[in-house]
Amino acid sequence: KTIDDVENFMQVSVVGVIPQKVDAFTDPRAYRDYAEAYRMLRTNVRLSEKHEGDKAFCITSGSMAEGKSLTVFNLAYVCAQHGDRVLIVDSDMHRPRQHKILDVPNDIGLANILRDGATLEEAIRHTDIENLHLITSGDTKKNIHGLLDTGKMRELVRELKSLYDLVLF
Repeated sequence: KTIDDVENFMQVSVVGVIPQKVDAFTDPRAYRDYAEAYRMLRTNVRLSEKHEGDKAFCITSGSMAEGKSLTVFNLAYVCAQHGDRVLIVDSDMHRPRQHKILDVPNDIGLANILRDGATLEEAIRHTDIENLHLITSGDTKKNIHGLLDTGKMRELVRELKSLYDLVLF
């Protein structure tokens, strides 16, 4: 029920608490005061000795519709506003959402890079938000199983970390 309960039970440190019912910060209805939670998350990760020098993070959860996509987007948005060069990689091959949040096509993306040999130049989308780029999930209608667990994915992560200050999956 509390942060202390989580830390004691899981034996990990909580680096941020994100409010529920948050909208994407590009939405005019978004409650701007919630941005502070994402700024605190950014700061806590940056100051964490455990994550010192880390550039790539995967946001995940145990179930659908728990806010992973919005957490990734809003954290990326806040980081980009602070001058970080940020890349979102929509690695949700079953329910991709980043292209919807940013209102861009989802024709070439991560699946196309890993499966079809698409290039980063073809897949990286520049957004209207300064410092924020996106690789959508791409064509997920065929042969997506096992794409994320490949040597090619590990090589891609290494390459993206060399190009960006922060990469969020």
